[in-house]
Parts: sequence; structure tokens; C-alpha cells
Amino acid sequence: MAKFLKVDIANSHPLFPIIRACRSLMEGQLSISLNHAFRESNQCADLLAKKALLDQIIV
Repeated sequence: MAKFLKVDIANSHPLFPIIRACRSLMEGQLSISLNHAFRESNQCADLLAKKALLDQIIV
């Protein structure tokens, strides 16, 4: 995800609304640092992302 915040992506990209929202939030901050973390090292975030996806599919 961090790489998408640093490069331009097409408006038609499925993640475009999320990327646009993140960029908007970042503009108001004084200092932001983006770092990549592999799923294996960030299991909590990975589980939350999977749950959100499953909840969205079920609804």
C-alpha cells in the first residue's frame, strides 16, 4: 500500500478511493513516515484486513 501513496495511480484502480483519502489525510500532517511491513510481521493488521474483506463479502 505504501508504494501506491508515492506514485500516481489511475482513477479506475480499485484502491484509488482509499489512496485518495490517505493522501488527503497526509496533506494535513506535519511529518509522515511510510514503511513497508510484511504480512508475517504484522499479523494483527493482516487479520483485521481479512476480517474486513470477509465482512464486506458476506454483507
